[in-house]
Amino acid sequence: MKKIFIFLFVFSFLSLTGCFSLQKLDQQVLKTNQELSDKLQQEHGEEILNKQVELKDKAKATAGDVAEKTISFIAKSLTDSVKKEIDNWLEKKGLNQYGDPADTVYAGGSPLFDETSGESKDKYEYILEKNPELIDELNLKN
Repeated sequence: MKKIFIFLFVFSFLSLTGCFSLQKLDQQVLKTNQELSDKLQQEHGEEILNKQVELKDKAKATAGDVAEKTISFIAKSLTDSVKKEIDNWLEKKGLNQYGDPADTVYAGGSPLFDETSGESKDKYEYILEKNPELIDELNLKN
C-alpha cells in the first residue's frame, strides 16, 4: 500500500512538474523503486534474511517428513525376497543386521526400541533410514 501511495505521489509530482516524457517518467519510477528497495533492505534486511532462513528450514523439515514417510511406506511394503536382498547387501557391505558398522553396540541391545519413548521401529525401516542408497540400488521405489 505504501509503495502504491509513493508511486502515485511521484507520478503526480512528475506530471505537475512537466515531466511528461514517458522515458523520463520510466527512469524516475525505476529510480524511486530502487530507492524504496534499498530503504526496505536497510530497515528490514535482517528481518528479511531471518524470514528466508525460516522458510528454508521449513522446506527442509517438510522434505524430511516426506522422505521419512516414503521410507516408512517402502519398508512396510517389502516382500520377503526383497528383505533377503537387503540382508545380503548388508552382509556384502560388512554391516550388522541393522545396517550399522559391525562393531556397533546399542543401549538395550537393539536400535529398534527407544527406551525413553517406549516406541519400536521396524528393522527394515531403520535400515533404509540409515542406508537410503539401498532404495535406488535395489530399485525399491516401484
